[in-house]
Amino acid sequence: MKRLLLDTHVWLWLGPTPEKIAPDVLSILEDPANVLFLSAASSWEISIKYRLGKLPLPEPPNRFIADRLLRDGIQFLPIELHHTVRVADLPDHCMCAAVDGRYCEEARPSRRQAVPYHIP
Repeated sequence: MKRLLLDTHVWLWLGPTPEKIAPDVLSILEDPANVLFLSAASSWEISIKYRLGKLPLPEPPNRFIADRLLRDGIQFLPIELHHTVRVADLPDHCMCAAVDGRYCEEARPSRRQAVPYHIP
């Protein structure tokens, strides 16, 4: 079992456009043995982009995010102090995609690729 923290775009793509996610990453995300999380930072990002008109949603973020988390069985991860200070330890140009630190996503404009990364 892996505990995976989803990137905002990956979470948004997971439902309507899973083809935007690299097949190896998608198979990890679809494995029912894994536990998926969405961070409060993602809900904040989604709400800001919705408010600015840069992210159309079928309903306001407060309903869209909550309903989809419940529907898909994804857990909400609040942000606490110990989370924010760990940002200083992340590699440059890298977004962590796993709570347990085993995978990291390289930021790429087209497809997300999982690469090994361990957070001590």
